Amino acid sequence: MFGWLSSKEVVQFGKMMALEFSNKFPPEMESAVGEKPLKLYRVALNGIKSKASTFHKEKNLGLYRKAKLGNTLKWELRERGFSEELADKVTQSIIISIASNQR
Repeated sequence: MFGWLSSKEVVQFGKMMALEFSNKFPPEMESAVGEKPLKLYRVALNGIKSKASTFHKEKNLGLYRKAKLGNTLKWELRERGFSEELADKVTQSIIISIASNQR
């Protein structure tokens, strides 16, 4: 009955997205300039956007789960060494992306 409130899977997915993003775009690249860091950032962001979209379609995330996913992603990125500004930017991009891809 209360399965829709269960967030364990959403939290695990958010952590996995932060790990994948940081593997493709390490925190030390955040302060780098040039085309290479920008390309790595785009590849990393597009990769997790795609996975988030698929996850949303499979799990039909409601408002609570989207918020939980966003919070988990943001704080995991912060713990991995990214700035608050970048963590917010990535999180907003993911949430906007899945919100605009409603079933």
